[in-house]
Amino acid sequence: MNAWFGTAVDWVLSADFTVVAIAVVVFMITEARRLKMKRVWLYILLSGVTAMAFTFPLFMAMRERQLAKISSTQIAV
Repeated sequence: MNAWFGTAVDWVLSADFTVVAIAVVVFMITEARRLKMKRVWLYILLSGVTAMAFTFPLFMAMRERQLAKISSTQIAV
């Protein structure tokens, strides 16, 4: 934690990244529930292993696939 919050500049950047990460996680969870997507926890877990810059676009791509699937089933009905 000292490396993240050592100096004032480190504190500002770390706090900014933390706020963005929390907002992204909340967005992922709410969108996954709304669209009935499965395994949203996997994207959150992967963001700790890889980076949010990888998992958030991956989540958005899977979200688009889910939206297309929903719209195709609505057209078919």
